[in-house]
Amino acid sequence: MKGLLFAILLVLLGIAFPIAWIIIVPVLVLLLISGILGGAVHSVLTPLRQYSSKKKTHCNRFKACENELFKVLVRSISANGYKVDHTDKETGLVTFKTGPSLNTVSGHEGSVVIIPKEEGLCDVQINLSYTGQITDWGDSEKIAEKIFSTIGETFERIETEEKLLPKVFSEEDKAASIKEELKQVTIVAFAIVAILVVAGIVIKIKGI
Repeated sequence: MKGLLFAILLVLLGIAFPIAWIIIVPVLVLLLISGILGGAVHSVLTPLRQYSSKKKTHCNRFKACENELFKVLVRSISANGYKVDHTDKETGLVTFKTGPSLNTVSGHEGSVVIIPKEEGLCDVQINLSYTGQITDWGDSEKIAEKIFSTIGETFERIETEEKLLPKVFSEEDKAASIKEELKQVTIVAFAIVAILVVAGIVIKIKGI
């Protein structure tokens, strides 16, 4: 609002003193560029902040006792090339990092917890999070499945996450979520195009 009032004041000044247009025109161009860039950057950063951190949960049930399953879990994470950061046998918690990939630049941070169930059965719940992206293009599912499959080489897999995890979202909720993500992607795309157009204008002005 202040910028608009300042621009109007400059135009009025130019009308009153035509010679002043030599200075006023470059100032107005700078105001226009800063306004467009500011709006574009805001449009880019807003959805990125909204989706700056996302977490996905995966769960499988195995026929195994907690102590033996914990040992195999730690080995399974390492066997798939992921870095184990912390282990706590008492709570059954393991944290790890995957490192960057082609689909997920920041990589994933993972935490795995073993949840004892009825006698001889345990759930392995894997939480994977990533930052700076709207989607990880299915990487978290692949990571979780690799760990589950490696554990499954030692212990029998009883149930998969389709039956273990509650269906939090209805089909309508999923459709709305996808629609919102597509909207945010479109905003980012338009903002990037706007930045490129403004950059081209600036280069052209400097060339003139």
